Amino acid sequence: YGSVYQKGTERLSFRNLEYEFSMSDLGLDGYNKAKKYMTTSTILRIVSLASSMAALSIAANNGNRNTAYVLLGGQVVFGFAAAKYYGMSKSTMDRALWQRNKDLLFPAR
Repeated sequence: YGSVYQKGTERLSFRNLEYEFSMSDLGLDGYNKAKKYMTTSTILRIVSLASSMAALSIAANNGNRNTAYVLLGGQVVFGFAAAKYYGMSKSTMDRALWQRNKDLLFPAR
């Protein structure tokens, strides 16, 4: 459910999932990679927002239109990059959860 995961009747946030991977080394590696992708996505979203606000500020103050267009272009690029990293995070998290469940159901001997 977005950034909240369901385990039975218990709701876990993305950060609380780290403790669920104690029995799965490969799952923990996937979780850490997903966490890194999510952090990168968040940073890119913030940069995208800052670029958008700077472009609007420059355009409102009768500044250089070319600079405003460059900033708006940067906002679009950063937005797409943030969406790409968000998708990579979700995909990696799904694989990590699958690996964790596999390791839980079929432990190595």
